[in-house]
Amino acid sequence: VENAHGKVNVLIQSYISRAQLKSASLTSDLSYVNQNVVRLVRALFEIVIKRSWAILSARLLRLAKMLEQRMWDTINPLWQFSQY
Repeated sequence: VENAHGKVNVLIQSYISRAQLKSASLTSDLSYVNQNVVRLVRALFEIVIKRSWAILSARLLRLAKMLEQRMWDTINPLWQFSQY
């Protein structure tokens, strides 16, 4: 991770994957990203819907669903009931 964009990308992926972080600074960054990323993606989705951009709206909806459910879209939905 060499820049802020890469760090945010990794934090979003670790949020979806339910990774356990050991660093206190990364944990606080992850909580900040968690609080805001779902709202940002939903807002972008609403903007794209109003502009009638079908492909981008489908991608943003897919991303928003992954973030809200904390589950990759390629995984079976029963995975969320694993023992954590």
